[in-house]
Amino acid sequence: MPFASSSGGVKSSGDIAPNSVESSDILDDEIVNADLDAAAGIVDTKLATISTAGKVSGAALTSLSSIPSGAGVIPSANIPATLTDDMLKVITVDLTVSNITTMFDTPVVLIAAPGAGKMIVVDEIVFKWAISGTNGNGGDIRVQYQGEGTNILSSVIPVSQMQAGYDWVKRENMAVRTDLTAAEAVNKSIDITNATQAMGTSGGTFKTFIKYRILTV
Repeated sequence: MPFASSSGGVKSSGDIAPNSVESSDILDDEIVNADLDAAAGIVDTKLATISTAGKVSGAALTSLSSIPSGAGVIPSANIPATLTDDMLKVITVDLTVSNITTMFDTPVVLIAAPGAGKMIVVDEIVFKWAISGTNGNGGDIRVQYQGEGTNILSSVIPVSQMQAGYDWVKRENMAVRTDLTAAEAVNKSIDITNATQAMGTSGGTFKTFIKYRILTV
């Protein structure tokens, strides 16, 4: 059976000697998937790296263990909300001096509102605050649901500890509340404020660590 040769002329099957067909004798774009034996067993070392976006289907991954350690971090957007919402999260909020002195009139958002039908549950807050300026009498400091007005922690930060020279770590859990309504907690941010009036001149560092979950209610 004759065939065209890329090196010129026409050859027949009788002209083909063992080990005599070179790459230049095969026309480009002529070999297709059907020409390959199912048992060809082409090793992956002879395949180019697949780097084009969209070339590998998620269905091709049998499990998370199939993702190599060097592949990077799975984007949060690719993790189902049913997993991420109830996962324990930890964030750090660095409050500024301005936050401290104005949070009576403008409560500072520690955790943004989670969205319709969802509620933030604070498991623990650790305050690492070092006070270098006098704050005056602004009343005790509390953490609350947006606009709700009642401290959600097991205790408040007494204003007596907001004076120059105090450098403390305070750990608080969420208080048990039996009077909290859905309207007060669902889709509300977690804010920090103080009780009676604006704080006086302040200085220092105010690092706040928060451990929390988001529940769908």
